[in-house]
Amino acid sequence: SREEVFDDDYDLRSSVLYIYEAGHLMQRSEREGDRLERYINYVYDSAGRIGRELIYNRGDDLLQRNENIYEGEVVARKEIFDEDDDLIANVLYFYNERNDVTLSTRTDDDGDLVEEFEYTYDESGNLTTVRRRERGGDVLVTTYDYSCFQ
Repeated sequence: SREEVFDDDYDLRSSVLYIYEAGHLMQRSEREGDRLERYINYVYDSAGRIGRELIYNRGDDLLQRNENIYEGEVVARKEIFDEDDDLIANVLYFYNERNDVTLSTRTDDDGDLVEEFEYTYDESGNLTTVRRRERGGDVLVTTYDYSCFQ
């Protein structure tokens, strides 16, 4: 599948291409105009879950490796490594009883908070609010409204 963003003159600004194999997302590539910027390859574990994400630039240089650590069926932690295979960040995930992510925190390699996301849901389980707080205290709130689908 493909997502495309056009400007006011209907010129292609950016696109994202998703490649699937047997129902699994295998690659996500991002383009600015016609130029490939980066792509992500997904590697699955024996349980069919995304275990590793490999992020490359347009020159096929590995930029980042993400390792997902699971507790049961949900990702409990993501370890993020740079191109030199040094750990640069950790992301912790917290869930509600429906296994919806309610909080994720990203810390740097020293354990200092980089950013935090809080997620809220309506009674049907639809995501309604994402509240992002950065290290400096800046907060960005995104809200979602599903009334147009009713």
